[in-house]
Amino acid sequence: MDYWFSVSTPANTSKDDAVETPMQVTAGIVTHVWIKHPRGCHGVAHITISDGLSQIWPTNKDEDYHGDEFPMEWDEHYEIQKPAKLYLSTWNDSTLHPHGVDVRITVQPKEVATPMQPVKDFVNVLKKLIGIP
Repeated sequence: MDYWFSVSTPANTSKDDAVETPMQVTAGIVTHVWIKHPRGCHGVAHITISDGLSQIWPTNKDEDYHGDEFPMEWDEHYEIQKPAKLYLSTWNDSTLHPHGVDVRITVQPKEVATPMQPVKDFVNVLKKLIGIP
């Protein structure tokens, strides 16, 4: 499943007053993340993505994504145990203009994202049965 979110953040929105936008997603494995700051953002629109209270992207907690025009994207393997809300936190250092950020997240069923998992589970059961740690 592909989820697409666009968030506009007013000018003069500080990190302390970041706009929190919930993203309802299904259970599964996040396999791809795509973030784009449209042309004109000039690095003043910031975004982080969290699962509950834990920031998951970017991984380093004191950082955020910001840019201008060029998308940031990467393959991922982040498991979501049950349908949940991820949160986009956005803020805007511009004193004049609101700025938007587009986010796309691909979530696949666990059996699609990790097709070899049943084989791995079977091997682990066999190892236990014959006494291999």
